[in-house]
Amino acid sequence: MASLPESEKRSRSCDEEEATDAKKQACKKQHCDTSLELESLSVDTNAAFEALVTALHTEEDVVWNAKLRRSMPDELPVPGLLASESIKAGDVLCQVPGRLHFSRPRCLQAMPKVYEACESLPSADPEKRAAAADSLCMALLLLQAR
Repeated sequence: MASLPESEKRSRSCDEEEATDAKKQACKKQHCDTSLELESLSVDTNAAFEALVTALHTEEDVVWNAKLRRSMPDELPVPGLLASESIKAGDVLCQVPGRLHFSRPRCLQAMPKVYEACESLPSADPEKRAAAADSLCMALLLLQAR
């Protein structure tokens, strides 16, 4: 019979019937609590958007239509893009080359050690390990941008 992974053994010991409520709570706090306290970030999203557009303009093969503007309409409080004037059929709104995309192939190329390290994570699903690497790459990029 195969033995249980250590994390499952801890989880089961927290739920044993003979354990008192206080003991269960202490055990869960020590072994099973996955909550995080996150620092509140104050971000000027308009300034971040303008910085992104400015950075894109420095690349010669990027297209950004000047008719596009950032907006968050009252009826749909989700930031997005609106056209400030009519756009003709066939006009290109935005074109960003693949080397500037945040994608798994691009991150794998830029940070192969992150993906190698995540391959050793305890998951039978390779997609979950790759998704963890994607998230870690984004976190590293955000940390570097601070």
